[in-house]
Amino acid sequence: MKMSLDEMATFVKVVDCGNFSKAATLTGIPVSTVSRRIADLEKRLSVQLLQRTTRQQRLTDIGNTYYEHCSRMLAEAEAAELAVQNLQAEPSGVLRLTAPMALDDPFSSRMIISFLQKYPKVRVESMVNARQVDLIEERYDCGLYAGSLQDSSLISRHFGSVKMIYCASPEYIDSHGLPVDEHQLQGHHLARFDFPEWLQMKKDVLISKVESRHFTNDIVVARRAAIDGIGITRLPEVQILRNLEKGELVEVLPHLASAENAYIVFPSNKQFTTKLRAFIDHAIEFSINNAPWDFH
Repeated sequence: MKMSLDEMATFVKVVDCGNFSKAATLTGIPVSTVSRRIADLEKRLSVQLLQRTTRQQRLTDIGNTYYEHCSRMLAEAEAAELAVQNLQAEPSGVLRLTAPMALDDPFSSRMIISFLQKYPKVRVESMVNARQVDLIEERYDCGLYAGSLQDSSLISRHFGSVKMIYCASPEYIDSHGLPVDEHQLQGHHLARFDFPEWLQMKKDVLISKVESRHFTNDIVVARRAAIDGIGITRLPEVQILRNLEKGELVEVLPHLASAENAYIVFPSNKQFTTKLRAFIDHAIEFSINNAPWDFH
């Protein structure tokens, strides 16, 4: 009997996801291909693995047994590849990392560029996901997060403390005045930016004190809104250093600045590949020497 690892892997993904559409999204292949692979698998085995209706799908008894064996086999295959990678003297392959916002600040860019220069056989895939990502399910090596992490399935390595500051454009300050404290906020506007709730970051204290004329969950849009003078905005200092240096933005209400811990996180059950270990070590070392924030 000729086995197809693609069919078996697709079958496991369909069962794990609960439907064909989500499996197609996570694997990056068309729904039609997912459906065809399952049909070919059932035809080759001459059994029905899934009972499908318009509303749901469930495993048959035979399908459940087959799923358990396939899952173990695929896990062993992945462990074998990780074992080989760990034996490599030089990090190589694709390092997949995710972050909840665009890493377009000079520090993050230089950190990744210097890592690629140091390890020429590694390719980095950096993906922005505002939603909470399942690192294991979506096959990410690590995530770059800030805030308060509660997921016990993740291991975190602290690599700094990011300062959150309030800022506004010089034009906005000329028009509305420079507030010295919260008692001078009458007539001011807030260009509100909210981080994803799952990061559990400190709340913006001006939300209850200043009228919000603009709201976004995109940090690039928030920065643009601040530069264009829509209102006072709270942003990570590292994301606006160039704008502060150019005079496009000015810090206001410095006594309300706060700090959020920054982390590299990865699954606790994920074996350390040489590329992941190299990236973590490099990121921490680079941060100690170059980060525009307090590393401790």
